[in-house]
Amino acid sequence: MATDYICEFAMTRTAEYVVAAPDPVFGTTTATAHRTGRVTGRLDGRFTWENDAGSPAGILAESLARGEIVTADGAQVTFRVATMLLPSVHGQEPADVLTVHFQSDDPRYAWLSDRMFMAEGDRHPTGELARLRVHRGYPKP
Repeated sequence: MATDYICEFAMTRTAEYVVAAPDPVFGTTTATAHRTGRVTGRLDGRFTWENDAGSPAGILAESLARGEIVTADGAQVTFRVATMLLPSVHGQEPADVLTVHFQSDDPRYAWLSDRMFMAEGDRHPTGELARLRVHRGYPKP
């Protein structure tokens, strides 16, 4: 598989987590955080991000984030990020597996719609996502 770089999200958390009650079956605790920041690359602008995270007891953590980008040229692009945090194995750091979906009615950004993108991220020492690099994958010719 080959990849094309699409953009990078640089995040700032703007609100503390709001924690809900644990799920009695899966031991999941949900939390919501709000982020804002700058996106650069083929998408250039500012974004807002709302994260709903779950943390199942020691197996894996899944989260879904959604938000909106307002590009430098005034277009609106919505996005959804699905994340799965795989547990550490043999002393290695836990790994994030991320997919990103974009949607825009603006013809300049229609190429983003109805495609799935993959992403890799960097975390702060606190464990929070700090940067997210988004790529488009496609089969090699």
